[in-house]
Amino acid sequence: MIDNTDERGSLSLEFIMFGVVVLVPFVYFIIALTSVQQSMLAADAAARHVARGISLATNADEADARASAVLDTIWQQYSLAPDDVTVAVSCTPADIPCPSAGAIVHVEVGIRTSLPFVSGVPGLERLASVPVRAEAINRMGKAWAG
Repeated sequence: MIDNTDERGSLSLEFIMFGVVVLVPFVYFIIALTSVQQSMLAADAAARHVARGISLATNADEADARASAVLDTIWQQYSLAPDDVTVAVSCTPADIPCPSAGAIVHVEVGIRTSLPFVSGVPGLERLASVPVRAEAINRMGKAWAG
């Protein structure tokens, strides 16, 4: 018969190794997911509010001012760098000036989100980032003066 009473365990060492191997990547995944979710919320808010601001304007200067004010606010609220963001505005139908009365304004916002703790590594800026995109559509009011 084998006597196992002399066996000594190292539960604390096993627990620490389990924590390092499993819990650290899990915590990093949660932090990265939170960063991407923040960018998704920022892109959605920017697209929605820029489209609404443009559609409620009465002329082109007011539309530009409203869009710029909305974007500046979004960048500050979500701590984004304007270099990481692309904004495209187009109108339907394509044969009329954009924006104009009765047109449908289409705003598309794209944000490239860097993953946490990886963005400082040279050469990995593009690989260690997640592109996020949001779109919004709004109809221009009939009060547009052009």
